[in-house]
Amino acid sequence: MVNHNNLSSGNWYVVIPDFDDLTLKLTKFQIPEVNAGQTSIGNRTEFVLQTSGDHIQFENLSIQFLVDEDLGNYIRLYQWMRHNAHVGIEQPASIFCHFLSNDKKFQGIEFEFIEAFPLTLSSLELDADANDTQVTCTATFAYTVFDITNKSDRDALYP
Repeated sequence: MVNHNNLSSGNWYVVIPDFDDLTLKLTKFQIPEVNAGQTSIGNRTEFVLQTSGDHIQFENLSIQFLVDEDLGNYIRLYQWMRHNAHVGIEQPASIFCHFLSNDKKFQGIEFEFIEAFPLTLSSLELDADANDTQVTCTATFAYTVFDITNKSDRDALYP
């Protein structure tokens, strides 16, 4: 059966199991660009042939998430970055992005970013005069590769 409903962009969560199941409620999530490149093949004519490249490059993963009231999710990512800088080698982990329906049920689509590690955490804007009381943070991650799987047999509920 084909699903003809449009994808909603407002119900994404990130789960990082290696860090005590750290969960981030996303406000913005951009599926990274994937580039296979191309190779030019010359021949004895005036035409240059183009063929698919021999490797794939991935853009960094950038997410914007809601910061917990106790700053717990921000602090955990900050500590991960500090650990990597102190040791001098990244501590990679898999990052899972899950799409949820409006009733917060897992929809089966899972993006796994393999061997990911944080590169940046944005500043936190704390403004008592702002109308929007939700504080967000943007985190950028490098990773080796990402996979997309359909695990529709799950029925997990999220906070």
